[in-house]
Amino acid sequence: MDIFNIQLLTQNWIDDEPDEGMDYCSHGKVLIRINEIILSGVNSPEWTVASSALRLMKSAIYGYDSKNELELIPHCGYLREFPSCPNYVTWDTEINDDVIVVSNIQTERNDESGLKRITGSYKINLKQYQEQVLHFADKVKGFYSSNIPRKFYNEFDEEEFDLFWKEFNEYYQTLHEKNAQ
Repeated sequence: MDIFNIQLLTQNWIDDEPDEGMDYCSHGKVLIRINEIILSGVNSPEWTVASSALRLMKSAIYGYDSKNELELIPHCGYLREFPSCPNYVTWDTEINDDVIVVSNIQTERNDESGLKRITGSYKINLKQYQEQVLHFADKVKGFYSSNIPRKFYNEFDEEEFDLFWKEFNEYYQTLHEKNAQ
């Protein structure tokens, strides 16, 4: 089995500004490693980690097709529905019994030549992947719980935020149940 590691290293509101309740997406540094390949680390940009947690949970439960889904680890964007700028990390996942196959990996580069594509596929223990994704989601959930409630500019933002957390909590509960088996 290949080794997968994802850790939320830092988490903050955009640009690490004091929390006034107006930012809906938490951001932070993320370590992502498959075997010896570092897809993101301390020198990478900050990612929109709230959206990442949601999408990672989906990848751990149902699989993920990067051609038809938003990027897994977006640099920017808005919670559920909007794509990132050209900087992101994403991959496909396919669940086969107790193995999750990660393939079609795409990650940002530090130059202007576009996304770096990593060929091949990696077989990872499904439970290991799910546990790490759940730990990542725990940190996101805890961060929101420990901050002041969000203030909304308009009805759309509030509805989107509520839908995000409804979906987040559904995936979170499902992943907890799968992890307990």
